[in-house]
Amino acid sequence: MSLTAFKVSSLFVIGENEQSFINFRNRVKNKEQYCPFENILLVEELDSFFLEYERGIILQKQDIQESFEAVSAEELSFDEFCSDVVTEDPGRYGKIGYRYEKFLTGILNMPGLLIEFQNNGESGSPEFDRIASFITKQLKIDSSEIDQLVATDSVPLLSNGGKAKTDIICSVHIRDTIKEITFSVKNSTASQVSCHERKASDFMEILGLPETHRLGEYFSKFQEHGSWEGLVSNSYNYTKQDFHICYAPHRRKLAEWVLKGQWEPEGNLKYEYQVAQNIFMRRKKDSGEELTCQSWDSHIDKLMAIPLEKTWDVFGWTYPSDHRGDRIQLKLNLRFFD
Repeated sequence: MSLTAFKVSSLFVIGENEQSFINFRNRVKNKEQYCPFENILLVEELDSFFLEYERGIILQKQDIQESFEAVSAEELSFDEFCSDVVTEDPGRYGKIGYRYEKFLTGILNMPGLLIEFQNNGESGSPEFDRIASFITKQLKIDSSEIDQLVATDSVPLLSNGGKAKTDIICSVHIRDTIKEITFSVKNSTASQVSCHERKASDFMEILGLPETHRLGEYFSKFQEHGSWEGLVSNSYNYTKQDFHICYAPHRRKLAEWVLKGQWEPEGNLKYEYQVAQNIFMRRKKDSGEELTCQSWDSHIDKLMAIPLEKTWDVFGWTYPSDHRGDRIQLKLNLRFFD
């Protein structure tokens, strides 16, 4: 589906603000009355929304343009792009992650980098070169066949309000066709990053297993105790070996859900491009940086080949801050497979 042809939301719009409308909207909001529409708005509220949305898009484009006008292609680096984020900022890591998605989106939208890559095989931007090389291999084309790259990091939320696994959608214009390629982006100085957070019941729903299934006991007990050590110390019935037996037939499907967003209930996924088909990873180290761009399927193949005898899973299992006993959080080790 083209990015220009998606439905964002269903609306019920009323012209005048009357008390009956306010009462109706409150009843729907409090789930006292059913309404098939996702949003109930006054015309003036909808008009205000569009004005604010337009303003936000304009400011976002200006922000990206100004950021990239500050440096030439030869000097382009992410460290320069986020140099204004201070070390003491408590939200530093979140801001840097957000900035990296903006950075990648920005360089993919720079036609000068594409021309340099087509003429010389490299553009001066390591990130652009990695992604462009990956795209040509994935689509089995020569770089000269690409007329334009158009990237966006504006990906609609899932119907349940959750964030899609896709961080960047890159539209590759080739003659009269457009190929859309989706990327999840991971950027960190650490060896492990958070990659998923849901309730134990969601894990079981995705795997299509009844709550009475033995694996469901592990999920719910882990959620309750917040660690494998806590789970085992509170019951002799749970062991690593037993978990592996229950978990083995479902490992791949769980990884595809956790990393790609595949297998989400049909009602949650609105568009195919909300599923991330590929991964771009960057890890900053004292000695430099590591970059990789590959398909999630290839990455998951290698994850599934890792033996589990000495560990519970290829993911790190824990709980999100302030949600112990309520949710499960998974962490991904940044592995740069050849």
